[in-house]
Amino acid sequence: MPRAGTNLWAFSPTGTAWDDSSATFTYTEIGQGLVHSKDDILYVPYYNNGGAAGAKSFIASKNGAAAWSNTALTLPDHLIPTSICEYGNFLATGCAHSDGVSNSRIFLWDRSETTPILAESIDAGTGSLIILEEVDGELVSISAKGGRAGDFAL
Repeated sequence: MPRAGTNLWAFSPTGTAWDDSSATFTYTEIGQGLVHSKDDILYVPYYNNGGAAGAKSFIASKNGAAAWSNTALTLPDHLIPTSICEYGNFLATGCAHSDGVSNSRIFLWDRSETTPILAESIDAGTGSLIILEEVDGELVSISAKGGRAGDFAL
């Protein structure tokens, strides 16, 4: 759970209390995390509109007791990662354009942090992508026209 644009909360069922700073990184928008069934790693998309060039849009990851990787995958600055889902062995990341007008994109990533290469970049059409999900082997996205993805509460 996010806190104050700089921390993520965490709770372990075997622990005794909440950890209100399990991860520390700066974000202005953060998406729902996902534990990928192929590697049991938690992935969390986030965006920092106050970041420097090349430091705005990321996927963070957490592998069990290991430390957080705040930049497991770096995405283009002008795209806000709004939704992630499994797509076979890939992590599919839906991104809305930060200007709220240009086309959204979907990226397929093989989850390799040592050589983070995007396997594919898919044009998701007009509107700000809000939700991305795999349904019966197909990627399905829901977008809204007329604003940025962060402007729409779900």
